[in-house]
Amino acid sequence: NAFKFKGSRLRFTLEQDLIHPLEHHPKLQGMTLNQILLANLYALLYHYSGETDICLGITSSNRRYPGIDDKTTEKLVNCFFNS
Repeated sequence: NAFKFKGSRLRFTLEQDLIHPLEHHPKLQGMTLNQILLANLYALLYHYSGETDICLGITSSNRRYPGIDDKTTEKLVNCFFNS
């Protein structure tokens, strides 16, 4: 029984009055809006599917990570590509 990863794309826009409380909620400080929305999407998919192993693909190009310089990221990425 082979897995089939046939997906699709859904684009939408969230209104600022929905985003603002998420960005400024004290318990969510230190998290990006992307992390918050992704965690909520996982919870929603789990709720409706009952599956605990959910695979989502997201892009991360041109992102900067605090405390990690470009050379460290490059070495890490090369590790995965060369494995």
